[in-house]
Amino acid sequence: MGQYEYGAGDALMIQNLSLKYDSCQWEMIAPSGEVVKTVTGNHPNLVTGILFQNGIHTLRLTTFLRKKERSAEKEFLIKSDHIYLKVNAYSNSQGEHDEYDVYIDGQYAGSANNYGAYSKKIPVGWRYVKLVAPTETMEDTYYFDSNGFSVVIDF
Repeated sequence: MGQYEYGAGDALMIQNLSLKYDSCQWEMIAPSGEVVKTVTGNHPNLVTGILFQNGIHTLRLTTFLRKKERSAEKEFLIKSDHIYLKVNAYSNSQGEHDEYDVYIDGQYAGSANNYGAYSKKIPVGWRYVKLVAPTETMEDTYYFDSNGFSVVIDF
């Protein structure tokens, strides 16, 4: 992380190359305090693409060496324009689309509510959107423009 400010959707790849620790854990923490991504291992890499919330995010590294725990944190700013993505699922009589998962740029972005609807603010620009229902998958690339109010995908 050589800079402080990033746009949402920028790819971040964070590595711990130190060989002296028994184990390490990376945590990506949103401005709300929610841990949005965690990786653990001897030499874990944290790769993240899309970050949904503007504001100051925190990256926490916790290292473990012979039962001693150490933590360090670094903050960085995500600042970009966002637009609403809305998905309308039209289910058949069996209700096949009432439940589906949404992935944006390969990252899990949530699930539909009980009525098959989904809405989330995402960063503008070209986004790869994948909708996964129990019996069907739809995927495509869309351009999300900051001049519009929302983008609606019918599934």
